[in-house]
Amino acid sequence: MYIYLALAERGIMISQESFNKRCVEYDLKYRKAKKNADALEILSIADKQCFVEAFDSNPKPACHSGCSHCCHLRVVAYPHELVAIHQYVNSKFSSQKRSQILERVRNQYEKVKGLTEAEHFVINVECPFLDNHKCTIYPVRPMTCASYHSCSEAICKHSYDEPSDMSTNIPLNPRVSIEQDIQFSVVEQVLKYNRDDVEKYELLQGLHKLFQNPKAIQRWKSGRKMFKNFS
Repeated sequence: MYIYLALAERGIMISQESFNKRCVEYDLKYRKAKKNADALEILSIADKQCFVEAFDSNPKPACHSGCSHCCHLRVVAYPHELVAIHQYVNSKFSSQKRSQILERVRNQYEKVKGLTEAEHFVINVECPFLDNHKCTIYPVRPMTCASYHSCSEAICKHSYDEPSDMSTNIPLNPRVSIEQDIQFSVVEQVLKYNRDDVEKYELLQGLHKLFQNPKAIQRWKSGRKMFKNFS
């Protein structure tokens, strides 16, 4: 109820009944995902379906395949999203490709290690999964990535060219923004209901730690904090 009320206070138009229904549906998928790796990918795809539909509304987001300005921004991910990426890399990539990805994760982690959130926001750090301007983990990319959008490619380019210019206002599609608020609230409600780790981890640091210590997956499955220490 608390998260729903928070949405209502921000003027997000969704009924309590509809919100509860989305939570119940998500909870069923989430519980299965904690037991089965294949179900984890299904959950990840379901996470983002509402954004796909919202992207068809007006004003049309300028996002398109091959545009990767935003793939250099700071990204956060829930524990199950980190696990989904870990599983995807291990099951879908060749050993050579996997080694390349792990090396890129390490290299990019070194660039952000020790940075404050504010410092990270004003630099460009290429996502280790970006290849020829396309996402190599697209089906399991974090919700932060899937819901990020802009209605002006030119403004996105300016933000990329001048990352320290924090005065840049990215023009947004209201429906996508609303779905973003709702879906993140649904996920947070379900994680809290299951008494699981609700922290959103910085992507590069989270993946680096997870690939270094896959036992963190068992911590997530048992409802504990994924990482004992995170910095």
